[in-house]
Amino acid sequence: MILIDSPMRGQTIAKVSLSLGAALLLAFALVPLNSCAYPDSESASPYWIASKNPAGASRPISSYFVPDSNGIWQAEIQNDGLRSMVLEVYNQSRGGTKILHQNILFSKFDAYPSGVVKSETCDMSMGSTYEIVSKGFGGPRGSSAIITSEFYPYMSKGLVLDEGFTSWQTLDHGWSFWNLTVGGYRSWFDVSGGLMLATSNDVLVHGDFVSYANWTHQVTCDDSITISFDICLPADSDQKSGWAGQVFWFVIYDSLGVPMVTSRFVMDSPWDTAHVGWVYWAGSEIAEICAFNAGWHQITYELQNGSDTWTAVFDGAAYEGLSLSTTSTVTSDIGMIQFQNSLREEVQVVLVDNLRVESA
Repeated sequence: MILIDSPMRGQTIAKVSLSLGAALLLAFALVPLNSCAYPDSESASPYWIASKNPAGASRPISSYFVPDSNGIWQAEIQNDGLRSMVLEVYNQSRGGTKILHQNILFSKFDAYPSGVVKSETCDMSMGSTYEIVSKGFGGPRGSSAIITSEFYPYMSKGLVLDEGFTSWQTLDHGWSFWNLTVGGYRSWFDVSGGLMLATSNDVLVHGDFVSYANWTHQVTCDDSITISFDICLPADSDQKSGWAGQVFWFVIYDSLGVPMVTSRFVMDSPWDTAHVGWVYWAGSEIAEICAFNAGWHQITYELQNGSDTWTAVFDGAAYEGLSLSTTSTVTSDIGMIQFQNSLREEVQVVLVDNLRVESA
């Protein structure tokens, strides 16, 4: 479920056509986007038609806009015969810094000779001027593509995230995943069956072998922030077997990227008997919150604005006054939450569902 108002969704920013014209033809029609303010109405036209000359040269097509809120931008490309193209986005408010470059080969997306491709995403800031460039069109004459802009403003207050992990396609746009392969070892996240799952293959490893699931989003903490989710843990916290423990992390970062809360679920650990269960970092010290049994549990992290402590809730039982992981900070806006998959040795699976982030 994506709880985001998206006023720019469905707005066409470019229509590309490769034709048999004797000269390069470039025309535009002015179609305003309600959610954007343009520095120049002509160059900022969201609707363009380009034709390719007989020599095969094509002119890059540009559209400019200034979002009226922070958010994530993405293009939807409806292909009709193009083999390839290049999509770029530049932040002209920062000296023309390139923030997105994607070489699109439509056959790789099962979109040749026709089909729909979703581009990679990029973050955009309120008030900055962005240039979207389409170029490098390859394909037979008469082929074309329509590029539609999709902009998802960040919600910073209220129920900011209500993630049910229905499918990869319906995930909130703030998600990014990094799965790990080192030699014969694999650690990964997946979204399947309405759940986010973390697992690894049956290989014994030592050291920092971790895969990551990050949700990046600026969440304003005027009063408090509550983060909750359901988690299914595969083993009791006091179970002991094998050589390596099963560990699953959850970390909350502030808007500057500093970890405010660092916690982990430790189980099946023969090497650490003092710090198993649901534990956290109180400054530089590891402290236990509570033990747990295998199965489903409801987890909540509660943070109060300006406080140097937080509250943990495990299946309804509250543990108050827990120190932040970085003792020089107090609770403020958050910029990212992160799950870390550190499962290893025998195959185990951690399941996560019903992730909610709410700012009061």
